[in-house]
Amino acid sequence: MFMLKDSNPEEIIEVRRVIEVQTAAIAAQKITDKELEDLEILIKAFKNSKDENDNVQIDKRFHYEIAKASKNFIIVNILNAISSLIDSFIKDARKKIIVDEGNMEVLADQHEDIYIALKNHNPKKASEAMKKHLEFANKYIMMK
Repeated sequence: MFMLKDSNPEEIIEVRRVIEVQTAAIAAQKITDKELEDLEILIKAFKNSKDENDNVQIDKRFHYEIAKASKNFIIVNILNAISSLIDSFIKDARKKIIVDEGNMEVLADQHEDIYIALKNHNPKKASEAMKKHLEFANKYIMMK
């Protein structure tokens, strides 16, 4: 197993951009109605939850469910292999993001944009929406 402890935020940002943006495009082509229903449930839960610990879990599940919807065993396993690193990254990013009050709504809207692109089976829009979402989070991660 490779070592993850020496990873820095820039490397995690690069890996997420490489994996998740393209994964969204692949998922848009392969996602099932059941998987879309599951994502919609997560989006509603995210919008209705006031508990940040729950929101962190919902946020992570949203991203992992998209990976599963890609039906690509290797993508899912790569994400699983680095999951502790990405999970920690998401948690840290969210701490910085939620300092600005309106950002929870921004995150929810971005998740919904990704979902709509997936529902429309539009790979280009799905990858664009995921890229926009990651860039928003990355802006906060790079803040000291």
